[in-house]
Amino acid sequence: MSSKKEERRAKLEAERVWLRAQLEDLEQDWRRIPWAFATAALGLPIGWIWGASLGVIALVFGLGFGATAAYLIGVRRQDYQRRMADVERELRALGPREPAAEIPDRG
Repeated sequence: MSSKKEERRAKLEAERVWLRAQLEDLEQDWRRIPWAFATAALGLPIGWIWGASLGVIALVFGLGFGATAAYLIGVRRQDYQRRMADVERELRALGPREPAAEIPDRG
């Protein structure tokens, strides 16, 4: 039974490491969202060069791009945070790690 418990603990700890890495990546992506919204500013030169209707279309696409990026990153971040809480709760439920068996000295 103990080996199954330790195997489960190892899987949960590996998942916790993976989730932390994913959350760090999502934090970087979240800081880039203003740049996604900044693409809407391309509507101004596009409107000046090719006409107001294309400028408005570019503006709408830029705002849509930023909003979609914010939504997707936010949902993934929330999902990973929820999963991280579940993993940590499961690790606490498993209790403290059992000490490793001592190997007798053959010296």
